[in-house]
Amino acid sequence: MITTQTHQGLCTTCVASATCTFPRPAGKPVIFCEEFDGYLRNGHVENPDVNAILAHVNVKPAPQATLKGLCANCELRDTCTFPKAEGGIWHCEEYR
Repeated sequence: MITTQTHQGLCTTCVASATCTFPRPAGKPVIFCEEFDGYLRNGHVENPDVNAILAHVNVKPAPQATLKGLCANCELRDTCTFPKAEGGIWHCEEYR
């Protein structure tokens, strides 16, 4: 008899769930995974429009003179919602 293990959390909508090699405890939902690549249940991949989302968020741009590190000349600094460390940000995956 073959038993199938059903996973909870992110795994339920992850494209790689069937071939995933990461340990997933049975009965406990996965709430964070660096390898997660989701899809909508109807089969369409979701690509949210970041600008449309940011239009509904009240983001106050930090004064440019106070920014240090990558934020000082980043193209996205006016709409960025990441916290700005006093000593500056020196690594950012969203930097442009």
